[in-house]
Order: sequence, then structure tokens, then C-alpha cells
Amino acid sequence: MSFFQKSLHDLIRGIRANAANEDRYIRACLDEIRSEVKKTDLDVKAVAVAKLFYLHMLGFDMGWAAFHVVEVMSSHVLTHKRIGYIAAAISFRQDTNVLMLCTNLIKKDLNSNKYLETALALNGLCTIVTPDLGRDLSPDLIAMMNHSRPYIRKRVILCLYKVFLKYPEALRVAYGSLKSRLDDSDPSVVSAAVNVVCELARKNPKSYLPLAPQLFTILTTSTNNWLLIKIVKLFGALCPLEPRLIKKLIPPITNLIQTTSAMSLAYECILTAITGGMITPESAEVGNAAVDGANATLGKSASNSANGDAIESVLTKACVRKLKEFISENDQNLKYLGLFALCKLLPLRPHAVGEHRAIILECLEDRDSSIRMRALELVSAMITKKSVMVIVTHLLKQIDPSNAVAADVAVAEEDNHHQPTSSNLTISSDSGYAQQVIHRILDVCSKDTYAIVIDYEWYISVMIACVKIRGVGKVGERVAEQLVDLCVRVPELRAFAVDNLMDLILDETFLKSTAWEKNNTDVLFAAAWIVGEYASLVSTPKELIGYLVDSKISYLPSTVQSAYVQAALKVYAAWIAGRTKKETADDLLVLDEHNESEEGKLRLISKQEFEEVTESLMDGMAALCASIDLEVQERASTSLQILGLIKDLTADEPVDDSTGWIIPAHALDLCALFAGELRPVNPQAQSLLPLPEGLDLDAWIHDPEPDLISGGSVFEQDVEDSLELAQDEVEFGYGGDNNQNKATANVERVGFSGAERKKNDPYYLGQAKAVEDEEACRSSRRPQARLVQSVIQAAYTICH
Repeated sequence: MSFFQKSLHDLIRGIRANAANEDRYIRACLDEIRSEVKKTDLDVKAVAVAKLFYLHMLGFDMGWAAFHVVEVMSSHVLTHKRIGYIAAAISFRQDTNVLMLCTNLIKKDLNSNKYLETALALNGLCTIVTPDLGRDLSPDLIAMMNHSRPYIRKRVILCLYKVFLKYPEALRVAYGSLKSRLDDSDPSVVSAAVNVVCELARKNPKSYLPLAPQLFTILTTSTNNWLLIKIVKLFGALCPLEPRLIKKLIPPITNLIQTTSAMSLAYECILTAITGGMITPESAEVGNAAVDGANATLGKSASNSANGDAIESVLTKACVRKLKEFISENDQNLKYLGLFALCKLLPLRPHAVGEHRAIILECLEDRDSSIRMRALELVSAMITKKSVMVIVTHLLKQIDPSNAVAADVAVAEEDNHHQPTSSNLTISSDSGYAQQVIHRILDVCSKDTYAIVIDYEWYISVMIACVKIRGVGKVGERVAEQLVDLCVRVPELRAFAVDNLMDLILDETFLKSTAWEKNNTDVLFAAAWIVGEYASLVSTPKELIGYLVDSKISYLPSTVQSAYVQAALKVYAAWIAGRTKKETADDLLVLDEHNESEEGKLRLISKQEFEEVTESLMDGMAALCASIDLEVQERASTSLQILGLIKDLTADEPVDDSTGWIIPAHALDLCALFAGELRPVNPQAQSLLPLPEGLDLDAWIHDPEPDLISGGSVFEQDVEDSLELAQDEVEFGYGGDNNQNKATANVERVGFSGAERKKNDPYYLGQAKAVEDEEACRSSRRPQARLVQSVIQAAYTICH
């Protein structure tokens, strides 16, 4: 370094001292560096390159100095060479032009007698290797795998992995040498070879099956935990390709799980045992046992199979016991890994995992949300018919302690499924977790058409409790679907559902939840549909009718409002027909003395009561006619006209002193509009119907109409061709005045045709058409204006 030259330390101190004018100072330093790298003194040039790659790490480009970097790399001084290789590793790219100059330089350093220079060249080659460099240098690298120094052999093996990625053809030549390095006397070289094999096996593990004997020897003899982890992972990829490896690997894997103190190695062994097929599903084990019993006369084969099952059972117990230690650890990472491995093991051995249900449920109350989510996934997969009520109740109490559904504790105690004690930690503030809990409950309980649910009334209560939890949204629609599905499928459930959903509709607090950002008022669509469809089970129809058309429902979604309108009319029809739920016999009027059943009785309704309910319902419908939603408008308008007709028909009906006022028969015909019962339909029902003969579902019923867009494009092309022809004839004077007149006439003809097409085109808004539409709109308003004017004149005449 020159006496007056700034060193790298001076540059760093100068940048810190000139924080206010850092950019100006760096640019001045770059100018100095540009002049320094051009000097012939390698000491000055090396220091300049060192300063330059430091500035490169700050974001300043140094691609212009690539040739000077190669000059420093070629120095015989080790310090200079190290600076050059570091600068090349930082700044060189695959398209750097000077890389072609590096081939002989790197080859020279690889064959150097100084092993440190060789190490520098290997380190630099790993980062700047290209397909060309890999092709030219791979023979030297393969030969160096037999180097006398283990340090160089290790670096060569690792460098070859980078060469394989850029030049895959080198792997075929190096495969034999790489295989021999697995038996190297130095553990570091073996570790490097195993690492390279594991990385290469990620893409095609089948090619490395011949290495299984050597890898198995390393697995049973090595004490290096990181090396064992790599080998165990590699065997996990090889076992599905060669099932015979499984029986061979079970004893050493079991031994490692039971004896190692390294949690990382134990976890990899457990994960490999699960994913590698060393632990078979319980159903398969039962099937194998049955076959072995049938073939007990074979003696030796049956005993071998029994020994294999015993060894596998030992492996399973060792895995579960070790995973319990993972979950019990205070380290959050180990706890998460334990839960993750149990999720993998659960489909294979559910009973073995279920033994630790209590400690898994405790993880649901962990402060770490990722652990809670993983425990939730595990718990939801563990739910059975016997434990569904206890586990679901525990989950609901966790996310909303004030509104939990009471479970049948007697059943839980009878089946030895005691509910675990909950800690003081409440997760109810985590709305995302609570939403996931509810979705898991709905997924599990609705699986296989509610096969796991043993008490449908309890499940209805659970779903209603879920939608009432504050701060949780986007579950109301799913709950609504399942409520409707259950009520359609299970007739015995309808009375309970109607009573509970009617309470939900009348719940003022739940109605106010529409003001919350996250709410589940979508479930009211199902509630209104159910109470309307099964209106005969409604106990308080008058109260419900008034609430369904109350002004407060304007805050609900439009789909819910439309369901409210329809439900109100259905409940009203059932009420006037006396088909709603009959609580006492005093309210019934006997229509047929010889028929004492409920069908022979109608609810006694006074004329005043009938008129009050009808007026209230009509007022509510009239208010809903002004809704901004078209569906609500249409349903409310239709209902209002029907109610008006019933009111007119019953206005002049007399009151009988002996029997009181009876609703006329023509008013009871309203029930005929909603007659019939909806039943569940198999989604595959349509495919079960035979196709009638002569019916072609792919044939057009009518010929398709011409495409307006394609027609327009053809028309535009015709216009362009005609205009070009006319322009050519006019410019070049072909045919004189006659041709010019013909061309003009041709343009006018095409233009007229285009105007006619646009006139008849319903998607074209022309000026004339707009004027016609406006005139039609004015003419349609004139009769209305005359009618209003006549009404005003008549009112003025009456008043005066």
C-alpha cells in the first residue's frame, strides 16, 4: 500500500465522519479508487479492490472493475489472492465477460503446491461457476477427490455440488469417486459426501439406492448427530422406493429414538419412521394379524411376522413416548414440532395418540397462536362419537366462557372422558383463533353427513352458541347451511330447531350485532326459512309476525330481509288456518264434533285480533316496499297485495253469536300457496335417471343467433375496403368522372347499410335512438301527470 493511499479502515472512518455529506464523500473516494486500480503496483491495486467491494456492499456498482479484480486474483501473494477471490465472489455474475479469463487461472491455483491457494480457488469457484467453467474444470476437481489432505478433499466434494448444478454431465463421471468418499477415513470428508448425496437425492432419490449399504453402515457406526440426521432424512426418501429397507431400518431407528439425547436427531428419526412407512396403519396391522392366524400352520413365517409386528409396536411406543416429552418441554419450538409429528402419526395410530389427549388439550391454551392452531388441528382429528360433546364444549368455553353450551357430563364420566380443567388464560380475545375453532367444529360434526353427532339437539345449540360469540364473523353462512340441511333431513328435530331459532330471531342483542364489523347475522336467513317452512311448530305466531316485519330489520342484509318477508307470510297463513302450535285446549274451536283430533279443531281467533294482526303485517310490508333491494321490494309488494285481498274478502263477514267469528274458507286458501314438504335430494339423483330415447342434449333447440360482434367486424372491414377502393379511384383517376361517381355512390351505399345496422342494433346508442327513448319516456309520463292533475282538481272542488 502506498504511504499516501487511504486504507479500508480510513475509508470506513471517513464515511462515518462525513455522515452529513456521505454521498459526496463516497463519490470522491470512488474517483480515487478509479485512479488507484490503474496503477501497476499490486499492493495499491489490492487495497483499492478491497475498498471497492466494501462500497459494492453499500450499493455502488463495481462491474467496471472486473478486469482489475482478475489481476489481483493472479497475484502470487496469498493476501492479494484472497482479496481478489472475495471480490470476484461478490461482484461477478454469470454474464461477466472476464470469466473466460479465469479458467486457466483457477486451474493453476487448483494444482498449486500451497493448499491454502487451492482452498481459495475452490471457495471462489463455488460462487462464480458457470456451465463453461464446470465443463473445463470438472476433470481437475474429480481428480482432486483423492487429494492427500482431507481438508482439500472435503472442499472439493462441496465445490462439486455447485458444479453439478451448472453442469449436470459431470455427475456421471464423478459418481464413482463420490461413492468411494463415503468410506473415507476422515469423518469430515464422509460428512461432506453425505451432505452432497442428500441434496442430490432431493430431485431423484432412486439413483442413489445403490448407496444404501454404505449409508446403513454409517448410520449404525457414526456418533455425529448432524451426519446421522442427514442419513435418516435420506433413508426416509429411499424407503418408499425399496420396501425391504423398512424392516432393516426399524431396529437402528428405534435405538436412536430411545438412546439419543439430541432432540433434533430424535425428531428426524420419528418423522422418518412415520413418513417412511415404518409404522403401518392400525387397520393394516389388524389385517396382517388375521392373515397370520389363518396361516399359523406355516410356523416360521407366522413367527417372523409376529416378531416384525412386535418390533413395530416397540417403535410406535418409543415415538409416542418421545413426542410426549417434546410437548411437555417449555421450549415453544420443541412443543410445536411434537404436535406436528403427532398430527402425522394420528392417521396411522389414533389410539396411541389418543392416550395423551389431556396434554394435547392443554396446548390449546398456550400463548403461542401457532401452537394453539396445531393443537386444534390435532384435537379436531381426535374427536370420536364418545368424545365429541366433551371436546366441543371445552373449545366453546375456551373462546367464549360466558356462552358455552352445557355438555352431558354424565355421558362423559360414564365413558371416562373427563373434561380437563381450564387455566385462567382466556383465548376469547383472539378472533382469528376463535373463527378457526368454529370452522373446525363445523367441519368435524358435518363430516360424512353428521355421522359423528349423536345428539342433534345439542348440535343445534352449539351452532346457535357459535354465531352469538362477539368478534367472530364469517361463520353465519356455514351455520345457516347446516341448520337448513339438518331440519330437512331430521323431521324429529324441527320442533326444537323452530323454538330455538325463533328465540334467536326475537333476540334484540343479536339483532344489534349488525353494527359490529364482524357479525353472523347471515344465520338469520336460515332461521327465517325454518320458522316459515315449519310454521305449524311456532308457539307464538303473533309476536313472531310482528317482529319479522319490524322496521329494525332494515339493518339486516337484503337476503335476510327477503327471507323475513316470505317467512312472515307463511307464519300468518298457518296462524289464520289454525295450524300453528296449540298450547292449550281452551284456545281451540271444535269444527267437527265427531272428530276430536287436532285436525278437527281450529284456533279460535276473534275478528278484532285478526284485523289487528293483518293491519300490522300490511304496514310492515308497505314499509318494506320502499327497500332499495329489488328482491325485498318484489316479495313485499306481492305479499301486500295478497294481504289486501284477504282483508277485502273478510271485511263484510258477520259474527255468529253462538260460535263467534270464523275465518272464511276463501281466506284459508292462502295456505295452499305454501303446501307441500321439501325433502333432501341426492346430488347424484339426476345422473341416475335414464336418458329418453331420441333426446340429444348437445343439439341446438333453436338455431343460434348471429354474432353481433363478428358481424360488426365484417361490416367494418367492408367499409374500410370500400373507402380504400374509392380513395384509389379518386387519387389515380381511374375511369374519370364516372368512376369517381361510382366510388362516391359505393361509399354512400356502405354508409347507409351501416346506419341501418346501427339503427337495428340494440347495443348501439345513437343520437336518434336516444331522442326516441326520451320522447317515449315523456309520453309515458303524460297520463300519470293528467291523473295527478285530475285528483288535485277534484280535491279542490270538494274543499270549496
